Amino acid sequence: MKSLKVTANKKLKIQCTCGKAFEPTAKMMIEHVQDDGLIDVYYLCPHCKAKHHVCYINSEIKRIQKLIDKARRTNNPEACKILCDRKKYLMDALNNRL
Repeated sequence: MKSLKVTANKKLKIQCTCGKAFEPTAKMMIEHVQDDGLIDVYYLCPHCKAKHHVCYINSEIKRIQKLIDKARRTNNPEACKILCDRKKYLMDALNNRL
């Protein structure tokens, strides 16, 4: 399994098996839709192109994220909290973290 390390300044730094480290950005994130509808989210090492899995998401999680974004734009912290808790639960269940 690829190792993820967080530096002291809270920036994510991925140490690849090729020996090189890189700081992933949102532009580097890849979402691949699988045949069963799950979306595999990952980064590719810019040096050797090794895949570094982040998580799985599905259409329900993407829908909730859009609702979270809307709640934040309309300054609705109560709805945002409820939706964030629901999203976390769904992501934990989908990624076998419960």
